[in-house]
Amino acid sequence: MELHAPARTTDFGRMVYLGLLRWAGVSRPVLNPDKPNIHYFRSTTRQGDELFTIVNRDEAVPKQEISFETKAGTIRLDVDRRMTGAIALTAKGAVQSLETSGKVSAQNEVYCRAENHVMLFSLDGSDIRDSEALCLLPIGEGVTRIRSRSMANGGQFEVGEFRDGKWTGLENQQLGVNNGWLELKVTRDRNLSIILLALAASMARAREQLTRVFQFEP
Repeated sequence: MELHAPARTTDFGRMVYLGLLRWAGVSRPVLNPDKPNIHYFRSTTRQGDELFTIVNRDEAVPKQEISFETKAGTIRLDVDRRMTGAIALTAKGAVQSLETSGKVSAQNEVYCRAENHVMLFSLDGSDIRDSEALCLLPIGEGVTRIRSRSMANGGQFEVGEFRDGKWTGLENQQLGVNNGWLELKVTRDRNLSIILLALAASMARAREQLTRVFQFEP
């Protein structure tokens, strides 16, 4: 069956693989919805950090909310068809990064609501809600809302790019804040950019942290 793609992707082929897993005593992760064209990957580091990745190849609807269980409880993730979603957890269950086509919830709280597809990660290692420095990578235009406790009273965002290995800021403005939500409108000129979000006092350090990330330095 490994040599014949149609056999692998038919209902009969899936029955054979599922039967083999049951025979071998291998437990499958439980996804909701549990569809063969929604693929799930889990990677674990030596330190116990985990990355969960969803690939939505189901063409039935434009967007699906996909849920699965983790040490941080139930994760709910919106993923557009032909797109990926992801969430990374520290060994203690803090949400350190996410990718979504809409809403993400974890720890019984909504972390992000986006009208576009976005990737978001913490630069200081804290849970996204408590981080004083975040990096947003938007794919598409629209308003992105991020739950934040550390920046509930306001922060800044800086749009920029790397030139010759150095961060170059192109736009710097105050972040909109609404009842604990950071609000940023991704316009056409901000789309596909690198956007830093940080407390005003932490912006310089955020630039340094982002530079280390892109230079693969610890």
